[in-house]
Amino acid sequence: MFRVGVVGLGWVAVNRHIPSLIRDPRIKIVGVVCRASEEHRKIAKKFGISNVYNDVEELLDNSLDIVDVCTPPFTHCEIVVKAAESKCHVLVEKPFAMNSKEAEKMVEAARLNNVKLCASHNFLFSRSLKRARSLRDSGALGDITGITALQMSNLKRRLPNWYPRLPGGLFFDEAPHMIYSILEFLGKDTEVVWSRIEKWDNNPQPLKRVEAFLEAKSSGPTAYICSAFNSPRDEWVMAVFGTKRVAIIDFFRDTIVELDEGGRHTPYEVLMKSLDLIWQITKETAHSGFRFLARRLYFGHDELIKRFIDSVDKNSEPPVPAEDGKLVVEVIEQILSKGGVNLQCKVENIINQQIQK
Repeated sequence: MFRVGVVGLGWVAVNRHIPSLIRDPRIKIVGVVCRASEEHRKIAKKFGISNVYNDVEELLDNSLDIVDVCTPPFTHCEIVVKAAESKCHVLVEKPFAMNSKEAEKMVEAARLNNVKLCASHNFLFSRSLKRARSLRDSGALGDITGITALQMSNLKRRLPNWYPRLPGGLFFDEAPHMIYSILEFLGKDTEVVWSRIEKWDNNPQPLKRVEAFLEAKSSGPTAYICSAFNSPRDEWVMAVFGTKRVAIIDFFRDTIVELDEGGRHTPYEVLMKSLDLIWQITKETAHSGFRFLARRLYFGHDELIKRFIDSVDKNSEPPVPAEDGKLVVEVIEQILSKGGVNLQCKVENIINQQIQK
Protein backbone atom coordinates (compact mmCIF):
# COMPACT_ATOMS: atom_id res chain seq x y z
CA MET A 1 0.00 0.00 0.00
CA PHE A 2 1.43 3.35 -1.10
CA ARG A 3 0.59 6.47 0.91
CA VAL A 4 -0.28 9.29 -1.50
CA GLY A 5 -0.76 13.01 -1.01
CA VAL A 6 -2.49 15.18 -3.59
CA VAL A 7 -1.55 18.85 -3.92
CA GLY A 8 -4.39 20.87 -5.41
CA LEU A 9 -8.10 20.18 -5.61
CA GLY A 10 -8.98 21.82 -8.90
CA TRP A 11 -10.75 20.36 -11.91
CA VAL A 12 -8.01 18.04 -13.12
CA ALA A 13 -7.45 16.59 -9.64
CA VAL A 14 -11.16 16.03 -8.98
CA ASN A 15 -12.10 14.71 -12.42
CA ARG A 16 -8.97 12.87 -13.54
CA HIS A 17 -6.25 12.22 -10.98
CA ILE A 18 -8.14 11.30 -7.82
CA PRO A 19 -10.67 9.00 -9.58
CA SER A 20 -7.75 7.21 -11.26
CA LEU A 21 -5.81 6.94 -7.99
CA ILE A 22 -8.65 5.51 -5.90
CA ARG A 23 -9.31 2.81 -8.49
CA ASP A 24 -5.88 1.30 -7.75
CA PRO A 25 -5.98 -1.05 -4.71
CA ARG A 26 -2.32 -0.26 -3.97
CA ILE A 27 -3.15 3.37 -3.16
CA LYS A 28 -4.28 5.13 -0.02
CA ILE A 29 -4.79 8.90 -0.33
CA VAL A 30 -3.67 10.26 3.01
CA GLY A 31 -4.53 13.90 2.47
CA VAL A 32 -4.90 16.80 0.09
CA VAL A 33 -3.54 20.35 0.08
CA CYS A 34 -5.98 23.08 -0.96
CA ARG A 35 -7.72 26.16 0.31
CA ALA A 36 -9.63 24.60 3.19
CA SER A 37 -13.08 25.89 2.23
CA GLU A 38 -16.27 24.05 3.09
CA GLU A 39 -16.68 23.15 -0.59
CA HIS A 40 -13.22 21.58 -0.75
CA ARG A 41 -13.85 19.64 2.47
CA LYS A 42 -17.02 18.21 0.93
CA ILE A 43 -15.11 17.19 -2.20
CA ALA A 44 -12.40 15.52 -0.12
CA LYS A 45 -15.02 13.69 1.97
CA LYS A 46 -16.72 12.49 -1.22
CA PHE A 47 -13.50 10.65 -2.13
CA GLY A 48 -12.92 9.39 1.40
CA ILE A 49 -10.04 11.77 2.07
CA SER A 50 -10.18 12.79 5.72
CA ASN A 51 -7.22 15.20 5.91
CA VAL A 52 -7.27 18.61 4.22
CA TYR A 53 -4.12 20.68 4.69
CA ASN A 54 -3.29 24.31 4.03
CA ASP A 55 0.30 23.82 2.90
CA VAL A 56 2.59 21.21 1.44
CA GLU A 57 4.79 20.92 4.53
CA GLU A 58 1.84 19.66 6.59
CA LEU A 59 1.08 17.05 3.96
CA LEU A 60 4.70 15.89 3.73
CA ASP A 61 4.77 15.24 7.49
CA ASN A 62 2.62 12.14 6.85
CA SER A 63 5.44 9.83 5.68
CA LEU A 64 4.22 9.73 2.11
CA ASP A 65 5.43 7.52 -0.72
CA ILE A 66 3.95 9.52 -3.62
CA VAL A 67 2.94 13.14 -4.18
CA ASP A 68 0.59 14.04 -7.02
CA VAL A 69 0.95 17.72 -8.01
CA CYS A 70 -2.20 19.20 -9.60
CA THR A 71 -1.52 22.90 -9.06
CA PRO A 72 -0.80 25.81 -11.46
CA PRO A 73 2.53 25.51 -13.30
CA PHE A 74 4.17 28.42 -11.48
CA THR A 75 4.02 26.35 -8.25
CA HIS A 76 5.41 23.10 -9.67
CA CYS A 77 9.11 23.66 -9.13
CA GLU A 78 8.91 24.51 -5.43
CA ILE A 79 6.47 21.69 -4.62
CA VAL A 80 8.34 19.05 -6.63
CA VAL A 81 11.68 19.93 -5.05
CA LYS A 82 10.20 19.80 -1.53
CA ALA A 83 8.52 16.47 -2.23
CA ALA A 84 11.72 14.99 -3.70
CA GLU A 85 13.74 16.15 -0.70
CA SER A 86 11.16 14.34 1.46
CA LYS A 87 11.98 11.17 -0.52
CA CYS A 88 8.60 11.09 -2.28
CA HIS A 89 8.06 9.95 -5.84
CA VAL A 90 6.24 12.67 -7.78
CA LEU A 91 3.68 12.89 -10.57
CA VAL A 92 3.31 16.46 -11.82
CA GLU A 93 0.74 17.98 -14.17
CA LYS A 94 1.68 19.69 -17.40
CA PRO A 95 3.20 22.07 -18.22
CA PHE A 96 6.07 20.47 -16.33
CA ALA A 97 7.67 23.79 -15.32
CA MET A 98 7.66 27.49 -16.11
CA ASN A 99 10.98 27.35 -17.95
CA SER A 100 13.86 25.02 -18.71
CA LYS A 101 15.88 26.29 -15.75
CA GLU A 102 13.12 25.30 -13.33
CA ALA A 103 12.71 21.99 -15.14
CA GLU A 104 16.42 21.22 -14.73
CA LYS A 105 16.18 22.00 -11.01
CA MET A 106 13.28 19.56 -10.66
CA VAL A 107 15.07 16.82 -12.60
CA GLU A 108 18.19 17.29 -10.49
CA ALA A 109 16.22 17.17 -7.21
CA ALA A 110 14.67 13.86 -8.24
CA ARG A 111 18.07 12.46 -9.24
CA LEU A 112 19.85 13.53 -6.04
CA ASN A 113 17.12 12.04 -3.85
CA ASN A 114 16.74 8.88 -5.94
CA VAL A 115 13.00 9.32 -6.51
CA LYS A 116 10.89 8.98 -9.63
CA LEU A 117 9.54 12.11 -11.28
CA CYS A 118 6.87 11.72 -13.95
CA ALA A 119 5.24 14.35 -16.21
CA SER A 120 1.49 14.00 -16.73
CA HIS A 121 1.45 13.72 -20.53
CA ASN A 122 -1.87 11.92 -20.43
CA PHE A 123 -2.91 11.87 -24.09
CA LEU A 124 0.03 9.58 -24.87
CA PHE A 125 -1.99 6.86 -23.14
CA SER A 126 -5.37 7.67 -24.64
CA ARG A 127 -6.97 5.02 -26.83
CA SER A 128 -6.50 7.05 -30.03
CA LEU A 129 -2.79 7.83 -29.49
CA LYS A 130 -2.09 4.23 -28.52
CA ARG A 131 -3.74 3.08 -31.76
CA ALA A 132 -1.65 5.54 -33.79
CA ARG A 133 1.50 4.31 -32.05
CA SER A 134 0.51 0.72 -32.82
CA LEU A 135 0.07 1.58 -36.51
CA ARG A 136 3.53 3.12 -36.52
CA ASP A 137 5.22 0.25 -34.69
CA SER A 138 3.59 -2.41 -36.89
CA GLY A 139 4.69 -0.62 -40.05
CA ALA A 140 1.08 -0.01 -41.14
CA LEU A 141 1.76 3.73 -41.47
CA GLY A 142 4.87 3.17 -43.51
CA ASP A 143 7.58 5.80 -43.16
CA ILE A 144 6.36 8.88 -41.33
CA THR A 145 6.66 11.91 -43.58
CA GLY A 146 5.05 14.65 -41.52
CA ILE A 147 2.50 15.79 -38.94
CA THR A 148 -0.09 18.54 -38.90
CA ALA A 149 -1.57 19.56 -35.55
CA LEU A 150 -4.40 22.04 -35.00
CA GLN A 151 -5.57 23.44 -31.66
CA MET A 152 -8.66 25.62 -32.00
CA SER A 153 -9.96 27.50 -28.95
CA ASN A 154 -12.76 30.02 -28.53
CA LEU A 155 -12.01 30.85 -24.86
CA LYS A 156 -15.63 30.21 -23.77
CA ARG A 157 -15.14 26.80 -22.18
CA ARG A 158 -13.97 26.07 -18.65
CA LEU A 159 -10.49 27.55 -18.27
CA PRO A 160 -8.21 28.03 -15.25
CA ASN A 161 -8.36 31.55 -13.86
CA TRP A 162 -4.55 31.77 -13.71
CA TYR A 163 -3.74 31.19 -17.39
CA PRO A 164 -3.47 34.92 -18.37
CA ARG A 165 -0.38 35.20 -16.15
CA LEU A 166 1.59 32.55 -18.01
CA PRO A 167 4.08 33.53 -20.74
CA GLY A 168 1.95 33.16 -23.83
CA GLY A 169 -1.18 32.65 -21.73
CA LEU A 170 -3.31 29.66 -22.67
CA PHE A 171 -0.80 28.56 -25.31
CA PHE A 172 1.75 27.82 -22.58
CA ASP A 173 -0.80 25.73 -20.68
CA GLU A 174 -2.32 23.77 -23.57
CA ALA A 175 0.44 23.47 -26.19
CA PRO A 176 2.27 20.71 -24.24
CA HIS A 177 -0.42 18.22 -25.30
CA MET A 178 0.24 18.75 -29.00
CA ILE A 179 4.00 19.07 -28.59
CA TYR A 180 4.53 15.83 -26.67
CA SER A 181 2.23 14.06 -29.14
CA ILE A 182 4.28 15.39 -32.06
CA LEU A 183 7.55 14.40 -30.40
CA GLU A 184 6.20 10.88 -29.95
CA PHE A 185 6.26 10.48 -33.74
CA LEU A 186 9.04 12.85 -34.81
CA GLY A 187 11.52 11.93 -32.08
CA LYS A 188 13.24 13.75 -29.25
CA ASP A 189 15.86 15.35 -31.51
CA THR A 190 13.25 17.74 -32.93
CA GLU A 191 13.96 21.45 -33.20
CA VAL A 192 11.80 24.49 -33.96
CA VAL A 193 12.72 25.87 -37.39
CA TRP A 194 10.46 28.93 -37.28
CA SER A 195 7.38 30.30 -35.56
CA ARG A 196 4.95 33.13 -36.24
CA ILE A 197 2.80 34.73 -33.55
CA GLU A 198 -0.14 37.13 -33.77
CA LYS A 199 -0.95 39.05 -30.59
CA TRP A 200 -4.16 40.44 -29.18
CA ASP A 201 -4.59 43.85 -27.58
CA ASN A 202 -6.54 44.14 -24.33
CA ASN A 203 -7.41 40.45 -24.11
CA PRO A 204 -6.75 38.09 -21.17
CA GLN A 205 -5.29 35.67 -23.73
CA PRO A 206 -2.29 37.63 -25.08
CA LEU A 207 -1.75 35.52 -28.20
CA LYS A 208 -4.32 35.28 -30.97
CA ARG A 209 -2.56 32.71 -33.12
CA VAL A 210 0.65 30.68 -32.88
CA GLU A 211 2.17 28.79 -35.79
CA ALA A 212 5.37 26.77 -35.70
CA PHE A 213 7.31 24.44 -37.95
CA LEU A 214 9.34 21.64 -36.35
CA GLU A 215 11.85 19.27 -37.90
CA ALA A 216 13.45 16.02 -36.75
CA LYS A 217 17.21 16.56 -37.02
CA SER A 218 18.21 12.98 -37.77
CA SER A 219 15.29 11.39 -39.63
CA GLY A 220 13.88 14.34 -41.59
CA PRO A 221 10.07 14.33 -40.96
CA THR A 222 8.51 17.71 -40.21
CA ALA A 223 5.53 18.96 -38.22
CA TYR A 224 3.33 22.03 -38.48
CA ILE A 225 1.39 23.17 -35.42
CA CYS A 226 -1.23 25.92 -35.30
CA SER A 227 -2.90 27.14 -32.12
CA ALA A 228 -5.72 29.57 -32.91
CA PHE A 229 -7.46 31.31 -30.01
CA ASN A 230 -10.00 33.19 -32.13
CA SER A 231 -11.77 30.08 -33.41
CA PRO A 232 -15.54 29.55 -33.51
CA ARG A 233 -15.27 26.38 -31.43
CA ASP A 234 -12.82 24.13 -29.59
CA GLU A 235 -11.22 21.27 -31.51
CA TRP A 236 -7.86 19.53 -31.19
CA VAL A 237 -6.86 17.38 -34.15
CA MET A 238 -3.57 15.85 -35.28
CA ALA A 239 -2.85 14.04 -38.55
CA VAL A 240 0.15 11.72 -38.80
CA PHE A 241 1.17 11.23 -42.44
CA GLY A 242 2.86 8.02 -43.53
CA THR A 243 3.79 6.59 -46.91
CA LYS A 244 1.14 3.86 -46.52
CA ARG A 245 -1.54 5.43 -44.36
CA VAL A 246 -2.67 8.61 -42.63
CA ALA A 247 -3.93 8.54 -39.02
CA ILE A 248 -6.22 11.40 -37.96
CA ILE A 249 -6.57 11.75 -34.18
CA ASP A 250 -9.37 13.68 -32.47
CA PHE A 251 -8.17 14.49 -28.95
CA PHE A 252 -11.44 15.72 -27.45
CA ARG A 253 -13.39 12.65 -28.62
CA ASP A 254 -10.50 10.21 -28.23
CA THR A 255 -11.13 8.81 -31.71
CA ILE A 256 -8.93 7.89 -34.65
CA VAL A 257 -9.68 7.32 -38.33
CA GLU A 258 -7.33 5.83 -40.89
CA LEU A 259 -6.96 6.75 -44.54
CA ASP A 260 -5.28 3.92 -46.37
CA GLU A 261 -3.69 3.78 -49.80
CA GLY A 262 -5.81 4.83 -52.76
CA GLY A 263 -6.04 3.67 -56.34
CA ARG A 264 -7.03 5.47 -59.53
CA HIS A 265 -9.34 7.91 -57.72
CA THR A 266 -12.42 6.91 -59.72
CA PRO A 267 -15.89 8.08 -58.56
CA TYR A 268 -16.59 4.55 -57.31
CA GLU A 269 -13.38 4.44 -55.28
CA VAL A 270 -14.06 7.89 -53.79
CA LEU A 271 -17.57 6.78 -52.80
CA MET A 272 -16.34 3.56 -51.18
CA LYS A 273 -13.58 5.37 -49.28
CA SER A 274 -16.16 7.94 -48.11
CA LEU A 275 -18.46 5.18 -46.83
CA ASP A 276 -15.53 3.55 -45.07
CA LEU A 277 -14.67 6.88 -43.40
CA ILE A 278 -18.28 7.35 -42.27
CA TRP A 279 -18.25 3.83 -40.81
CA GLN A 280 -14.99 4.49 -38.93
CA ILE A 281 -16.27 7.76 -37.48
CA THR A 282 -19.54 6.12 -36.40
CA LYS A 283 -17.77 3.18 -34.78
CA GLU A 284 -15.20 5.35 -33.01
CA THR A 285 -17.80 7.83 -31.76
CA ALA A 286 -19.95 5.00 -30.41
CA HIS A 287 -16.98 3.48 -28.60
CA SER A 288 -15.95 6.76 -26.96
CA GLY A 289 -19.59 7.66 -26.25
CA PHE A 290 -20.09 4.43 -24.35
CA ARG A 291 -16.96 5.05 -22.28
CA PHE A 292 -18.14 8.60 -21.58
CA LEU A 293 -21.57 7.42 -20.40
CA ALA A 294 -19.90 4.76 -18.26
CA ARG A 295 -17.64 7.47 -16.77
CA ARG A 296 -14.54 5.66 -17.98
CA LEU A 297 -13.31 8.21 -20.52
CA TYR A 298 -10.22 9.64 -18.82
CA PHE A 299 -8.19 10.52 -21.94
CA GLY A 300 -5.22 8.48 -20.77
CA HIS A 301 -4.98 9.75 -17.19
CA ASP A 302 -6.05 6.40 -15.77
CA GLU A 303 -3.42 4.37 -17.61
CA LEU A 304 -0.69 6.97 -17.05
CA ILE A 305 -1.31 6.94 -13.29
CA LYS A 306 -1.46 3.14 -13.16
CA ARG A 307 1.84 2.90 -15.05
CA PHE A 308 3.42 5.46 -12.74
CA ILE A 309 2.38 3.45 -9.69
CA ASP A 310 3.75 0.35 -11.43
CA SER A 311 7.09 2.13 -11.88
CA VAL A 312 7.21 2.90 -8.15
CA ASP A 313 6.12 -0.63 -7.25
CA LYS A 314 8.63 -2.34 -9.57
CA ASN A 315 11.37 0.29 -9.39
CA SER A 316 11.24 0.83 -13.15
CA GLU A 317 11.32 3.93 -15.36
CA PRO A 318 8.25 6.20 -15.11
CA PRO A 319 5.89 6.17 -18.13
CA VAL A 320 6.88 9.77 -18.92
CA PRO A 321 10.40 10.50 -17.58
CA ALA A 322 11.08 13.94 -16.16
CA GLU A 323 13.48 14.65 -19.03
CA ASP A 324 10.53 14.41 -21.44
CA GLY A 325 8.65 17.05 -19.47
CA LYS A 326 11.73 19.26 -19.59
CA LEU A 327 12.06 18.76 -23.35
CA VAL A 328 8.48 19.91 -23.97
CA VAL A 329 9.13 23.07 -21.95
CA GLU A 330 12.26 23.72 -24.03
CA VAL A 331 10.29 23.38 -27.28
CA ILE A 332 7.67 25.84 -26.01
CA GLU A 333 10.46 28.26 -25.12
CA GLN A 334 11.83 27.97 -28.66
CA ILE A 335 8.41 28.60 -30.23
CA LEU A 336 7.71 31.66 -28.10
CA SER A 337 11.24 33.05 -28.42
CA LYS A 338 11.37 32.67 -32.21
CA GLY A 339 7.93 34.28 -32.38
CA GLY A 340 9.11 37.35 -30.47
CA VAL A 341 7.46 36.73 -27.08
CA ASN A 342 9.37 37.92 -24.02
CA LEU A 343 10.06 34.92 -21.81
CA GLN A 344 11.32 36.90 -18.82
CA CYS A 345 8.51 35.68 -16.61
CA LYS A 346 9.11 36.60 -12.98
CA VAL A 347 7.97 33.45 -11.22
CA GLU A 348 8.41 34.93 -7.74
CA ASN A 349 5.96 37.74 -8.53
CA ILE A 350 3.43 35.29 -9.94
CA ILE A 351 3.58 33.14 -6.81
CA ASN A 352 3.18 36.21 -4.58
CA GLN A 353 0.14 37.34 -6.61
CA GLN A 354 -1.41 33.89 -6.22
CA ILE A 355 -0.86 33.93 -2.44
CA GLN A 356 -2.35 37.41 -2.10
CA LYS A 357 -5.35 36.44 -4.21
